[in-house]
Amino acid sequence: MQLLILLLLLVSTCSTWSYPQQQDYFMDDPAGDYEYDNTDGNYDEESNLDYDNMELPTFTVDEQTYTVEEGGVISISFAVSGDTPYVPIVKKVAKDGKPEQLLFVGDQEVKITKKKKYEMKGGVLTIRNVKKEDAGEYMCYYEAEPVVELTHMLDVQYAPTVSSQTPKNQRVTKGDSVTLECEAEGNPIPKITWSRIGGRLPAGPQEEEGHSMTLLDVDRHVEGTYTCKADNGIGKSASENMSISVEYAPEIVTEKAIIRTGEGDKVELVCIVYSRPAAEVTWQKDGSSVEHEPNMEETEGGHKHTLMLQAISEEMFGDYTCHAKNDNGEAEATINLTDLPKPPHFTSDSNGGEETSYTLTFETESYYPITEYQLKYRKAKVNDSSEEPGSWVDLGSMDVEDVDTKEMTHTLKYTIDGLEQATEYEVTAAIKNQNKWGNESSFLFSTKKAIPTTTTSTTTTTITSTTTTSTMASPVDDKDDVEGPSSSESKDKPQGRTATGGSSSLQAASTSMLVIAVALLFGH
Repeated sequence: MQLLILLLLLVSTCSTWSYPQQQDYFMDDPAGDYEYDNTDGNYDEESNLDYDNMELPTFTVDEQTYTVEEGGVISISFAVSGDTPYVPIVKKVAKDGKPEQLLFVGDQEVKITKKKKYEMKGGVLTIRNVKKEDAGEYMCYYEAEPVVELTHMLDVQYAPTVSSQTPKNQRVTKGDSVTLECEAEGNPIPKITWSRIGGRLPAGPQEEEGHSMTLLDVDRHVEGTYTCKADNGIGKSASENMSISVEYAPEIVTEKAIIRTGEGDKVELVCIVYSRPAAEVTWQKDGSSVEHEPNMEETEGGHKHTLMLQAISEEMFGDYTCHAKNDNGEAEATINLTDLPKPPHFTSDSNGGEETSYTLTFETESYYPITEYQLKYRKAKVNDSSEEPGSWVDLGSMDVEDVDTKEMTHTLKYTIDGLEQATEYEVTAAIKNQNKWGNESSFLFSTKKAIPTTTTSTTTTTITSTTTTSTMASPVDDKDDVEGPSSSESKDKPQGRTATGGSSSLQAASTSMLVIAVALLFGH
């Protein structure tokens, strides 16, 4: 009986012993992310190793940061010197709420991946097809006494993404402010720049840097699409478009405020109308509606509103008004239709006169030919002078003899004679076409100052045997003498050599030569 009980105890003990199982090592892995791989069942008996007398492993590298672009391959070194019986354990350190990941025990991979993402060989951890989620701290340690460990940082750089933080389409009222904002994410931190599709930013530059851009006191000129672009030098930049539209009362621009034409002609009166929402546009002539008027037709296309006038007649000349109105207000602009010639535009140089004359050149616009013109002139009042301007000199009406005509532009020329030197004048001109006189216009011009003539000086030298007098002309004073030659004479009467005196002929000759040299020196 005792033998039977002993046999049962032996069987029970043998049935409960087994090799360590996966759950014995990875109790913190409920999801089963880590797999245990040991197919041969061979384990070294640690009890046979004398760890107390073994040399601790020593890493051959220092802690450092490894940098790699997303999608690349990185090798992280955990090499140690010499051989060691200790088994290295490699893991990714827990951070920002994410649990740690046990990667290797020795060279045996714990976290098995489909495409062999991780590899540990010769103390080097290799990570392939790196993702931004792989960034963080990686540790290799040996369970010795004390623990030997080394931690490296992995910095994964990746291209930016960008998203708008304000509505992509904003509608505001004229005079308001509007802000555009976007947010970018990437490594390194992206730089954000703003630009405008099809033009410059309202402030003037081509682009502006910053997470947001605020436009103050907006009007129709800020309307358009704006681009927020993020760039960090990795991969392609990212961008987001945002648009602004502004509600405002009508604003009108005319192509021409005055149109010069004639009977039988046809013309277009054009108003460019800007508004949001779109405005209703009507035309009037001298305060009366032109709707259903003969020879008049209204058309529109986008901002352009046109009144077509056919077969112009005398009664069609006058003021035409385009009137625009929407929910935000109204505006109007006037176009004058006339057969008068344009007031003269002077093209000659205002300082280009001669000493006593000046040639005027002036031009006008007229549908009809130019037949005559009127000129009058007077001395102009000098600035800040108390003198009144001179009396008008009326040159009267003059027939056109020399006119250069190119389409509706006519250029004329006239020379005014009998003017005073260095004097400023005012001239007025009026032009008549075959039907009517146009309005006059004025112009200031000046004549030249007279050019002074050249002045000269002479030197007179008188020599005697006993007395020498040298007289040289002084520089001419422009205030006293501005024209003609200058001369000077000795105050003593000229004297010749006498038979008496204490000077010999040789001495007289020497004296003469000296005096002549001095005279020539000062004369030049």
